[in-house]
Amino acid sequence: MRRLHNKRIICALLAALLLCAVPAKADGGGRYIVKLRDDSALASAAETCGPFAVVGAGELRRLLADDALEWYEADAPVALSEADAELAGALSPWYADDMWHLDMIGAAAAYEQGALGAGLRVGVLDSGIAPHAAYADRLAEGWNYLDDSADTGDDLGHGTSVAGLIAGRSAEGFIGVAPEVTLVPLKCFKQKSSKISNVIKGIYGGVDDFGCNILNLSLGFPENSPALREAIDHAAEMGVLVVASAGNGGSSALSYPSAYDSVLGVGEANSDGSVSLRSNHHKGVYMLAPGEKLTTTYYRGGYTEASGTSFSVPLVVGAAAALWSVRPELSAQDIMNLLGQTATDGGNPGYDEYYGWGILNVRAALEAAETWTPAAAEGVSVTLIGGGAAVWNKTSHPLDAYLLAAEYDDTGRQSAVGVTKLHLAPGERIVTPVPRGHTRLFLCSAEWIPLTAPLDA
Repeated sequence: MRRLHNKRIICALLAALLLCAVPAKADGGGRYIVKLRDDSALASAAETCGPFAVVGAGELRRLLADDALEWYEADAPVALSEADAELAGALSPWYADDMWHLDMIGAAAAYEQGALGAGLRVGVLDSGIAPHAAYADRLAEGWNYLDDSADTGDDLGHGTSVAGLIAGRSAEGFIGVAPEVTLVPLKCFKQKSSKISNVIKGIYGGVDDFGCNILNLSLGFPENSPALREAIDHAAEMGVLVVASAGNGGSSALSYPSAYDSVLGVGEANSDGSVSLRSNHHKGVYMLAPGEKLTTTYYRGGYTEASGTSFSVPLVVGAAAALWSVRPELSAQDIMNLLGQTATDGGNPGYDEYYGWGILNVRAALEAAETWTPAAAEGVSVTLIGGGAAVWNKTSHPLDAYLLAAEYDDTGRQSAVGVTKLHLAPGERIVTPVPRGHTRLFLCSAEWIPLTAPLDA
């Protein structure tokens, strides 16, 4: 993101420099996501992108010259997170014994309890979803954000294979984790790569237009995009759970949106419980799920095998839908915490950047859901100690939170706000430095819901 100065003279200089050329290297093919000032308007038609717009280089020059922007960024490429190999052709014959991943995550517990995701709407931001007998009665209308149409067919196959792992079910024995959810196709890709503005449109559309409870983002982007961050924040504010791929590079490079706090980032586990060599390892890995040669739906009919973190994501999405269908009063953060607390630990004890909190365990999550108390209703405290504030997570599950320290001058006007991101394990107590004198502390959840009363430091 390029921050723009408020003074018109600086903007004029920027515009003058841009008269010959707009930055070309990361320009997303000459397209830019822009956020206008409240009193500004576009002189020509432009694509909308939630509260943003997508413009070409010429329009960007004009907007810069008019000091009309809060900020802008290149409409950079974003890629699906499947493995390097192409999706295989249809498998025939196919048998239920091939679905080893369901045994590994304990999915049978959901089927036994009837926790099948009924009433939940899952938005699949992908290459579309092809009609398939395994989920035909649960495929809702969606939208194509590439050409602004209702054509959400899949000419790549990626989205169809994701959909089957979430909600497929057939007479032959094929089944997804949550076979009674409603699938909403939000087409953002035609090939394996697209523009980030298309994904952002899909997020806003899934939340605001199609009423999705969960968004499946089997995709990743290497840069921290402010437009994407605001779209993810909007989803969190609306109570929508976003689940995204941690990436297939096998490196510590961050992948967005999985690296955002409110997003449940998923890496890939092998059938022996080890971390896949292609699965990225970074702070955006919240947990793992199987992702190697998973049997799923094929966009030309029948079934196929798919590999990569793209296909680990829908298993977690299905598990989240199963939990929510039995505890609909829980928040997205509660569902995320439940899945994290009950994951099967691996690697170093507790959290680590390879396993996250561990491998998805549907059976354990459903058992814990029976007595789960929402985080905001349990004991979380903030007290002053020494030179800082002690934050104590008295709950039985991990907690992501923000500690805000608002400073005030002698006249009572707010002069600064410091924000400290905290991740507390069950029962953990953390002491963090805070300024003393004319300071008020606020502890909020990852959804910015107050967890404690304000404390004067």
